[in-house]
Amino acid sequence: MKKSLLRFSLGIFAALQLARAGDITGTITLKGTPPAERELTPIKDDPNCAALYPGKLPTTHFYVVGGGGELADVVVSLKGISASPPVRARLRW
Repeated sequence: MKKSLLRFSLGIFAALQLARAGDITGTITLKGTPPAERELTPIKDDPNCAALYPGKLPTTHFYVVGGGGELADVVVSLKGISASPPVRARLRW
């Protein structure tokens, strides 16, 4: 009985979270050339890691740009937006 009540409560909680969720879609594009990626220099300081890369050191991958300038793996943050929009519900008995 307790387990089924717990499952029911978790299901209701998950449904309420999804009901308040929203989606933002779009494309972020880069104008111009991205800055050069940086070498991961701490690798050369460790002999075990440096042995894995005898040639050129690996670099960061901060800018993953598509053919049309589209950026991949972008995080967008919204400023001035309330984290929880007001939810008004009327209960009728």
